[in-house]
Parts: sequence; structure tokens; C-alpha cells
Amino acid sequence: MRIHKKSPHFRVAAILPPGPTLHAVLVGGHIRPNHAVEDEDAEQFFESESIDTGPELESLIKSGISKYFLIEDHDGRSALNEIEAVGYYSDGVTVIVHQAEQPYILCLIGENAKTQDWRNMARAVHALQRTHYEREKAGRPADLRKLQVALNQIRRGGFLKEKAFLLSKTSKLESNQNYLSNLRRKILLT
Repeated sequence: MRIHKKSPHFRVAAILPPGPTLHAVLVGGHIRPNHAVEDEDAEQFFESESIDTGPELESLIKSGISKYFLIEDHDGRSALNEIEAVGYYSDGVTVIVHQAEQPYILCLIGENAKTQDWRNMARAVHALQRTHYEREKAGRPADLRKLQVALNQIRRGGFLKEKAFLLSKTSKLESNQNYLSNLRRKILLT
């Protein structure tokens, strides 16, 4: 559901997750898509395939490790511009924790920051992840229901392919076989 100013105020809308390369323009302190959109729900149209990110970043984007978000701020009066003016550190990395509906950790990298310094920041980022997300690894927590079903299947004995099929009919069979095999190996090592 989306809330609208004009009646009907609540309307069903399909909201697709944005792609890996995004492009926005700051207008009146708010981000808007770089291209003209007549829909009043313009927030979902930031995806842009025309951005040149370079081959190094492009490979990370294609592998799903990274996203790229280009924001054009011609006025220089946005909250982001103010954060950069106060927190930017040209010789290193500024870590920003945005306490919103959930905490967000942002890193502002200075133009003179050394690669080794950026790598050393990983420990601090892990500590922040433990503090704010109560876990160190990125991504979603383990699916406990799937884990319980997998453990029950492993205890039963039998063929791995049959167990993988029973584990979940929606995901790929090979993926489930690998999941069960790795889980069984972890159990045997402990």
C-alpha cells in the first residue's frame, strides 16, 4: 500500500527493489530520479543503466557485492551535503551511524585515505555491526525452520538427494544438497 495526497489515499502499488546502479538528483532536499517520471511514486525509478562505473566496480556490481548510487546535488543545501561538510576527513574514513527505523552504517572515504587504512576499518565496522545488528556477518540471519528440518533429515539417514528434495521444493536441488552436505560435515567436526 502507498499513501497518496489525493483520494483514494491508500492504493496498492507494486514496489520493485532498485537495481545495482542508481542515479538521483537532489531537489528541495529530497532525492528524485535523474530522468523525468510522471508517476507521483517516483521513488521507485532510480535505476539507471547508463552510468559508467569503471571495470573494477562493474565486476563487483555484477557479482552482487556492491551497488553504486550517483547523487547530483547542484544546490549544495541537502542534509547529505551538510554531513559531508561536518564529517568529511580527507586523509581517512569517517564512519556514520544513521539511527533511523533501523541503524545504518555508512562510510565516507576521503580522497587521501590509504587502502590499508580502509582495510583496517573492517574491525571497527564489525564491532558496529555487533553493536547495532547483534551479529557480525552481513546478510540475513539463518533460517531456523530450514535448519531444523535439515537436521531432522540428516538424523534420519538415507540418500542426500532425497533429503534435499524434501528440504524445500522451491529452491534448487543442488543448492539444498550442498547445504545438507556442509551441515552434515559441520556436525561431524563438532
